[in-house]
Amino acid sequence: MRKFFLFGLLISMFLPVFPGGGNAAAAGETAERCNYILIFQATEYNSKMGDAIDFFFNKILKPEDHLSVITPANPYNFPPQTRQAYPIEKLIERTNEVLKRDISVGVANYQQILDGMAQVVREMSGGVDLSGGADNTTPSDIKSNLIQYRQLKENLRSLRKLNENLFMQLAGLFKKETGKNYLYIFYQKELRIIPNRNALQRLKENMQFKADAVELFEEESDEKFMDVDAVSLALKDASVTLNFIYLNKDDTRKGTMETKEFSGDVYNVLSQLATATGGLIEATSKPEAVLKKWSTPPKK
Repeated sequence: MRKFFLFGLLISMFLPVFPGGGNAAAAGETAERCNYILIFQATEYNSKMGDAIDFFFNKILKPEDHLSVITPANPYNFPPQTRQAYPIEKLIERTNEVLKRDISVGVANYQQILDGMAQVVREMSGGVDLSGGADNTTPSDIKSNLIQYRQLKENLRSLRKLNENLFMQLAGLFKKETGKNYLYIFYQKELRIIPNRNALQRLKENMQFKADAVELFEEESDEKFMDVDAVSLALKDASVTLNFIYLNKDDTRKGTMETKEFSGDVYNVLSQLATATGGLIEATSKPEAVLKKWSTPPKK
């Protein structure tokens, strides 16, 4: 099963991240070049991501800089010699094409689980009055629905694991490079389907289902994922600045169902890493505006 969460990728799959890198600068480069890795973790592509890519290529990236982009499915390298061989408009177009495609490919298993959750909630919400109406729903049916949802939630958790080793490998790769090191993480808000307020309340009013309902639909994940202190130390030792952009997404409601955010666990880890490395953090639906703000020198 392909892991949805790109932080599950192994860097060894695409070493070196910066081809031709190392402590010696290539011809025409300076020691003050920048080494960038952009990581996109999203479940839905939108044009605002494309705007951010356009801005990054046109306004932030210098000719001597090294760049790698990691999508939910694949890594891509853009060393200076490669970028010089193509018009920048073509590079931007191609990057957007692969990002859109890879998001769709990379989240296939993840989306299948969310769809399964929606189906379970739809069935459960239609019978939580336990009246034995036309659909002949029984308490055992509701219990079965809760068991199914619990399994799907566990499957989802296994896909979302943050890989501590990947961050350690990234730090090791950055440490070999000359110049300034930047890791940009674009992480999109995650939503899952739960029963709407009325259906959830009816579940909680039944003592047979209350505990499961609270645990499955109301409790927040407190998974730690990694040793944040150790990873922060490794990134700082490699002089890496981690900038974290949290991409907002609409919280849509669907009849007897609604959506619940479950991004807090990952958000907390990435925020701590950004803070520890002196990086920036911002939540937005317009990442281009954030990049523009961050790249604009403060007025004196």
